[in-house]
Amino acid sequence: MIEKFGIATKVVLISQDRKALVLRRSPADSFAKGEYDLPWGRLELSETPLEWITRELFEETELVVRDFFPIKTWSFLRETEHVIGITYVSFTERVHAEIPVRLSAEHSEFLWVWSDEIVTRGFLEWLQSELTLAFAFRK
Repeated sequence: MIEKFGIATKVVLISQDRKALVLRRSPADSFAKGEYDLPWGRLELSETPLEWITRELFEETELVVRDFFPIKTWSFLRETEHVIGITYVSFTERVHAEIPVRLSAEHSEFLWVWSDEIVTRGFLEWLQSELTLAFAFRK
């Protein structure tokens, strides 16, 4: 029986030289240990999705990005919880090598990937799909 409901957002960050930021969840994390993921989290009360992205992206990577574009909605059920989410894409004006990523304890590493690496890296299907959508998006 569903007892909780939440709203979450994810963000695909694409650098000026067309690489996307992918994070690896910490092996100590309680959810999806060691899996590759995007910066994401649940909205707090009275927070808009764009406020969340700004806050969460900074908490997880210490990056500050201003413009976001929605590219996908999604949902999942887990135990007693139903979560509905929105994935956004954001573009930076810097090349990936110039972007200082500082990870929180939730993640153990990060990668900058080209669009042609999505399949060869062996990412989960949902991540491949969201990265493909983000690379196809044009603002």
